[in-house]
Amino acid sequence: MEKVKSDDKSRLAIIAQAHNAEADSRTLRKKLRDYETRMSARDARILELERQVSELTAKLNEKMDELSSMMHKLVSYTNH
Repeated sequence: MEKVKSDDKSRLAIIAQAHNAEADSRTLRKKLRDYETRMSARDARILELERQVSELTAKLNEKMDELSSMMHKLVSYTNH
């Protein structure tokens, strides 16, 4: 009878460990999902910022070309 109680205790201990491992696994999966969500939002924000930088760079280049053209016209006008 003592052996049966010992076996039951061992089995209950194994079951408890399995439940703890399952709970830990759920917690880790949730943390991973949360992390992936944050990283996805971060990646989307980075892409948006890169798009804005590209757009601003193009506008700056356009303005620099306009300024260069105006300077050439001014130099040409003052030389005549």
